[in-house]
Amino acid sequence: MEVQVEQFMKRQAELESGAAFARTRDTGEVLGGDVVSDEQATKYCADIFEVLRTLKTTRDMSVAEVKLVVSIEDPRTRERRVVGDIEDERGVSRDEMAAALADVAEGRVPRDRIALECLHEEITQWPFLDTKPAEEEAA
Repeated sequence: MEVQVEQFMKRQAELESGAAFARTRDTGEVLGGDVVSDEQATKYCADIFEVLRTLKTTRDMSVAEVKLVVSIEDPRTRERRVVGDIEDERGVSRDEMAAALADVAEGRVPRDRIALECLHEEITQWPFLDTKPAEEEAA
């Protein structure tokens, strides 16, 4: 009985921390290398890093805040995925995109190139990337 309780508590901690939703296999190989070349991946990382820099200066958003926004999933989409075990048409979860963002923020090119491409498509389309810094708006 104690073993079952311990396993249950461990599983709950994984679910609450989000670790249960992230890819756990780390084979060291590049996922989607045939879809996104090394050159494209480097360009995507530079673009994403520039968006992070812009969000920091214009909106005073930290990387953790951006990662949180990227991680948030529409509840209806999550419900469809959980009930029907259906990924979206891209096949990339929000947590995988958030993991790719963390890699980029730390100066690494993510191994999951498909998540990197989806993150690039989404984050470069965010509104208000060309606006005035937050300090100027407060004045």
